[in-house]
Amino acid sequence: MDGLAAKLSPLGVFIHQHRNEQVLDISPQNIHKWNALQKLGVQPCQFIAFGNDANDIPMFREAHHAELAAFATESIPNEGENQEDQIIAKIRELAEIVTI
Repeated sequence: MDGLAAKLSPLGVFIHQHRNEQVLDISPQNIHKWNALQKLGVQPCQFIAFGNDANDIPMFREAHHAELAAFATESIPNEGENQEDQIIAKIRELAEIVTI
C-alpha cells in the first residue's frame, strides 16, 4: 500500500490510508463534503455532522456538533451490537438539545 501511495502522490490527489485496513482513499485535492455543503448554502455551525473518513474532516471542523474521533465533540463506540440504534438515539438526543 505504501508503494502505491508513493506512486500516486505526484498526481496532486489527496491520499488517506485507513488504519488497520488495506484501503487507500484517493480523491482530488480540495474536494470534500464541506465544499459540497457550502455550494448548497449551508453555513458554519448550522449542522450536525456524522462520518467516518478523511473527507469528512473539513466538514467536522465547521459543524455545530461532530462525531469523528479526533475532531468529535463526542463519539459512539465502534463495538457491541445495535450501533445503528445508538446512532438513532444520539440523533434524537441532539435534536432535543441543539438549536441550530
